Amino acid sequence: MTEELQSLSQTGMKHFQKKEYTLAADYFSRAAEVAHNQQQELDEAEQKNNLSVALLFSGNFQQAYDAAVGTDAVFLAHSDIKRQAMAIGNTAQALEELKKYPEALKLYEQATDLLKGQNQGEIRSMLLHRKAALQAKTGDTLQSAATFSASIDEKPRLGVKEKVLKKVFDKIFRNK
Repeated sequence: MTEELQSLSQTGMKHFQKKEYTLAADYFSRAAEVAHNQQQELDEAEQKNNLSVALLFSGNFQQAYDAAVGTDAVFLAHSDIKRQAMAIGNTAQALEELKKYPEALKLYEQATDLLKGQNQGEIRSMLLHRKAALQAKTGDTLQSAATFSASIDEKPRLGVKEKVLKKVFDKIFRNK
């Protein structure tokens, strides 16, 4: 990563942390362009995913989708399963916000499947949680509860609320 690219990315992150999502998106967009011009496809894909998240937070869902779509293929080509799954998750979240629920559910499933056995419990848990919420939103209540239970099982550290929910789900789904 060049100095210019790193500076743009870090500035974007600073704005994102300050919840200045539009400014963050501008810096991530510029960083992606610099990476593209330098033929750094991994850095470009990473910056496009950062851009996608900033656009999601700023409510620009179509632009978020446009930024994220296809970046998973770059990470696949470089055997980066974690970032591939995260890119798919970003695309899924944009589709969810665009109310394209079947497509979003399919992508959440794809992302969580990629992370099985990858020692990425926190990320997998978050993706399963989003999938469960979407299943509930679309009326698939029982499947939503099962998916939410799986999201808790994936979490490396449970808070008090999650420990209670885990006990309830264990009784319901596992007869323990």
